[in-house]
Amino acid sequence: HIELSRKGYQVEAFRYIDKHKMSEINEALSSAMLRLEKYQSIDISIVNLEKQQIPCCNICFFEVYNHDVLMHLVDGETYKCMETLSKLSERLTKKGFILLNRSYLANLVHIKRIDPDGVKLEEEVLPISRRRYSEIKKIFFEWKMKRAYG
Repeated sequence: HIELSRKGYQVEAFRYIDKHKMSEINEALSSAMLRLEKYQSIDISIVNLEKQQIPCCNICFFEVYNHDVLMHLVDGETYKCMETLSKLSERLTKKGFILLNRSYLANLVHIKRIDPDGVKLEEEVLPISRRRYSEIKKIFFEWKMKRAYG
């Protein structure tokens, strides 16, 4: 019904499940979880600013530089964080971030390719731990497959 389709847009529906095909519900729920993941935000304490709530998808990576932890955003901005990289890693691993080595924590969303030479983002190549290369590549592959097939 046309009037019901308009209501679907009002509530941001993204799937229709026919009552005769309830087997589709698991796929729909998985897709919903992946969609919600995109809109996750985290609280980050930034030097000289109040605690900020930042969407995870806006963060490219964190790096340790001269004993400071820098957060690099998609728009090119960089901020100095008050947390250590290990604390950030603990909090963000479940939100799609991966520790590449002692100095870099990258957002899986922004990784284009993983090679023994480094992790290729849009504009950057980040160094990768040779010891963890296989593990990181496996995690990235599994993460990509989960999103490709919901």
